[in-house]
Amino acid sequence: MKTMIASLIVVAGIAGVANAQPYPSNASLAFEAWNGSAWVRDTITLGAGQTRLEVRAVVDYSGPAGSAVALSSLRYQPTLTGADLTGASQDNFAGWRNGGVGGDLIANSMVTVAEGNDGSALASYGRVGFGGTATNTASFNVITTHRHGGDFPANGFTGPGAALRVAGSFVTTFPSATVGTATANDINFINRGLVASQSAALNNPNYRGGLTGLVIFRAAILLGDSTETRVLSTDDRSQARAGSSVGSTDDRRFSLWQVTDSEVIGSLRVDMNHIPLSIVVPSPASMALLGLGGLAAARRRR
Repeated sequence: MKTMIASLIVVAGIAGVANAQPYPSNASLAFEAWNGSAWVRDTITLGAGQTRLEVRAVVDYSGPAGSAVALSSLRYQPTLTGADLTGASQDNFAGWRNGGVGGDLIANSMVTVAEGNDGSALASYGRVGFGGTATNTASFNVITTHRHGGDFPANGFTGPGAALRVAGSFVTTFPSATVGTATANDINFINRGLVASQSAALNNPNYRGGLTGLVIFRAAILLGDSTETRVLSTDDRSQARAGSSVGSTDDRRFSLWQVTDSEVIGSLRVDMNHIPLSIVVPSPASMALLGLGGLAAARRRR
């Protein structure tokens, strides 16, 4: 009888997870590129000979009025797919700001909000503004560029080509797109990614209210000689997981939002929409055609 009761409890638990309502998709994380005069989304075409691109990640909340006041916590791992990781000239991210790894109250730990809004080249890059500690162990917070494919082991990356991924120093394996029954590694691969977080306004001199235009990350992409289109993005696999313990089957993903500025930890769970950035690299032939077109237009004007 005890065995039967236990079995019924397990089945009921699985059914409860299966019937769990998804979190509302009332927020987005978009990657933007600096075109020389403004930040742009969706697609950017590089200029002739351009080998460096300034980029950032921006979060917006679009839920019902009054339902949230500020971002509390978000986990993410920026990833450049279609990357050139073969040969002498390869893609890379510019250096990370890892002088301090415990939050924005530690000097040289965070990119400032002003730097997040500035499209100029920076000396170093990383998390912007929302500087809560990423994990309890400081060494896990060190921002690291991980390489998957090309001249490097794929380490869990299953997409076409190769990828550059940004996460904590210990997340060497690409997180799984979906997780059935979570293992310790599944949980660690999420928890040790990048984190944008903050506590309540009380006793937090760097508290950031507001719901739109929240810059959480700055980077610069250094491009190799491939003319393939790159895509900078992130997805659900690096968001926090509802089933955050080993053995859980609840694979819903979420960001946390504060419903009042006195909340120490946000109570509103929201799934993120992810808006990628396509980086188009013109081939030498297409640049030559553009040049000929400009020359012909100049002749007609004469």
